[in-house]
Amino acid sequence: MPSKLPPERLVRSLTRLAAPWGRRLSIYVADIEQGWQWGLRAEEPFPMASVFKVPILATLYHEVAEGRVSLEERHELRDEDQSIGSTLIHLAPGTSLTLRDYAVLMITLSDNTATDIVWRRIGLPTPNAYLKSIGLGGIDCSFPNREYYLLSVGYKIPGLGGTPREVIAQWRALTPEERWEALARFYDAHRGVTPQEFLRRTEALYGVGGERRYAEQLAFDQALDNRGPAAQIGELLSRIVRGEGFPSPLREDMLEILHRQEFTNKLPDRLPPGIWTGNKTGGVTGTSNDAAIFRIRRGRHLVLVGLSRGLRQGEARKVTELWGRVGLAAYEAAKRLR
Repeated sequence: MPSKLPPERLVRSLTRLAAPWGRRLSIYVADIEQGWQWGLRAEEPFPMASVFKVPILATLYHEVAEGRVSLEERHELRDEDQSIGSTLIHLAPGTSLTLRDYAVLMITLSDNTATDIVWRRIGLPTPNAYLKSIGLGGIDCSFPNREYYLLSVGYKIPGLGGTPREVIAQWRALTPEERWEALARFYDAHRGVTPQEFLRRTEALYGVGGERRYAEQLAFDQALDNRGPAAQIGELLSRIVRGEGFPSPLREDMLEILHRQEFTNKLPDRLPPGIWTGNKTGGVTGTSNDAAIFRIRRGRHLVLVGLSRGLRQGEARKVTELWGRVGLAAYEAAKRLR
């Protein structure tokens, strides 16, 4: 583990930037080759939003390295795998893509349908089992997108009932094994929900841009979103950079996919042109998140993770802008070190 002290100037800068937000922000930064790290509430689990797709990517490539899955496998789109928050939801059933194609869409466009197809192929319990095996068991990937958003718009999990607050309490009381069983029942019970019906119901309830019922969405997302500590997410990115558990071609492919990210308006936003970055953003109601790798120079990498929770309506835009300042401060501090 890193043992050197982080730059004092950086610690002061990040502490000052985060101070107005209190306990609603978590930051982790590590210079992999220099060997220092620093965190602010980095051991506390926060809602990950779509940052959870980094653990899904890492688990997929671990399964490939172990010979249990091939990236060239082809899988057809089916109505029962479609989720909102997806470009693929607009394509016809039967469209066939490789697992790598889905992985690219999962990261670069944050496509929820692509994520679920990858996740179901490797097995829903597999990411948590893999993460626990490498000492990162604080990251909890327990809710696929389709089931998560079906629940958010009122479809019922067989065996759970009552008000939304009561359903959340019942879900939290389940053991991991009971949750997987409940998700299997839920998935089977609502296979017939078409993409068109899913979209119509979501837009009728929350609006086309999710502008309605903010408090209701906030309570749901903050309670049930997949969670993880910034330090463990950062360590997972560091393992990818170091190639721990991944043959070189798979490591390079993961880094290339992260580098092709379409959404770079958070941690990488203020960096000078030409800096190599790879990142995965995320956002559900009340959060604006990012997890990134910056290549300071050849053979020198900085890992950053910024997570948030409990943001009021309109505050996510401010935190998104804040992450750009955090990224620039970390980059400039690391660049000064030789």
